Amino acid sequence: MKNFFNKSILMLSIIMLAVVMSVSIVVADEVADDVEDLLDRVDELELKAAKNKVSIFGDFRVKYDNIKFQYQPYMQMMPDGSFAPKPAFELNNSENWSLKLRLKIDAKPSPQLHFTGRLVMHQTYGGSGVPIFNGFPNTVAYDANATNIPTDNALRVERAAFTYSPANSAFFFTAGRQAATNGPPRELREDRVRQGTPGGLMIDAEIDGVMIGLHLDDALGLPEGSIFRFCYGTGYESGFGGGGAVKTAYVPGMNPETGGPIIVSELKDSKVAGGCAETSIPQLPGKTLLTFGYMRFIDMTDISTGYTRNFPDPTNGNEQLVTSTRNLGDMDLFGACYQHEYNNVDWFASVAYNKSYPDVGARSQYGFGGLLGNDSTSESGMAYYIGARFPVKATNGKFGIEYNHGDAHWFSYTNGADDIAMSKLATRGSVIEAYYIQKIEKKFNIRVGLQAYDYDYAFSGWHIAPASMDNFELANNPGLGYAFPDKITNFYMVFDLDF
Repeated sequence: MKNFFNKSILMLSIIMLAVVMSVSIVVADEVADDVEDLLDRVDELELKAAKNKVSIFGDFRVKYDNIKFQYQPYMQMMPDGSFAPKPAFELNNSENWSLKLRLKIDAKPSPQLHFTGRLVMHQTYGGSGVPIFNGFPNTVAYDANATNIPTDNALRVERAAFTYSPANSAFFFTAGRQAATNGPPRELREDRVRQGTPGGLMIDAEIDGVMIGLHLDDALGLPEGSIFRFCYGTGYESGFGGGGAVKTAYVPGMNPETGGPIIVSELKDSKVAGGCAETSIPQLPGKTLLTFGYMRFIDMTDISTGYTRNFPDPTNGNEQLVTSTRNLGDMDLFGACYQHEYNNVDWFASVAYNKSYPDVGARSQYGFGGLLGNDSTSESGMAYYIGARFPVKATNGKFGIEYNHGDAHWFSYTNGADDIAMSKLATRGSVIEAYYIQKIEKKFNIRVGLQAYDYDYAFSGWHIAPASMDNFELANNPGLGYAFPDKITNFYMVFDLDF
């Protein structure tokens, strides 16, 4: 009996243990399912939160241009090195259409971290990937102007950078493709808020680099919006992996002076370093902005690596790769801009100055000479840029007028400006532009305008020239490898949409 009782107790214990284990397994499975479901929901919430931190918006532009180039008589360099007289002539493009799409990306992964980007498609109707070279640097397709010169329908990166701002600090750090295009006061004629950091008279190009900034209003108690930025970037990378250590390379049969090969030897990276500062003047009525800038271009090359047509061989219209052949020296660029808005009237005044420091004897192997046409002595230039925009109350529109002038040795890094003929702010001569903006809806307007360029010298926009700029005064019928216009007239109409 005792044994039977013990066996019964043992059997009952086993059964109870089995029941408990079965229940535990079921509960565990249910808990696991609940946990898995909870994790899925957390992933969905994290994804939703991440999406909520990213904004995508942009603008779309359709533009019509009617362009006329006027050329004075000049002496055309022939393939054998001789010169032949060319009479005055005109070139006209009465119907040039283009479209520009800008997709802007804004994200804040954390309170201290901010990402901004801008993807751009800029296409001419029926256009090709590489424009025909017309003597101006904006028709050499390369990295600094890839999104602002109309070519094909590819979507390219104009800006992509992050900014890290430590908590409770006036400092910030930015790295990537910087906001260096469409700087002040270029936003006025587009009727937009400020689009870039450096002054538009100095810099208007796509630049990669790093930047350290300080909010001077927080650190020093200066007026609200006072900021200083130190910038450092690369203008030309001499060779990924090689780093300029390749001793000698030959491009056969391209040297216009000797007919032999171009010899590329020990190129160094071209760098840019400098800073810019901005502040306001609260004692004045309305809204004010005062900006200053300084840039040092170090080991400038003769030309950046890129694609073009009809260059450097005028007899060959095929798409060609061009590359840097020499480091020519350094260049300083200083500038300041003041903007003032009061009673819906905007006006601005900007001035800039440049000075070259050539490496003695350093000349382009394409035959385009040294820095600012002098490979032994410093040259300097300057420019100014003024304008105003007024409300037209009767039509709910705005009328603007701008004027800029640059002297014989003026140079600005503005090859990325989207003036279709050529960057107007790089002109060695004068440009006047008048425009009218008609608001159709809140985010849609039409702008019509006229640009009139009047050049004094050939090689506007370039930092190089095969001889002294005195030799290229257009009024003296100079000897040229490529014709340069003395006047350009461009009538345009823009349909502009924000979304």
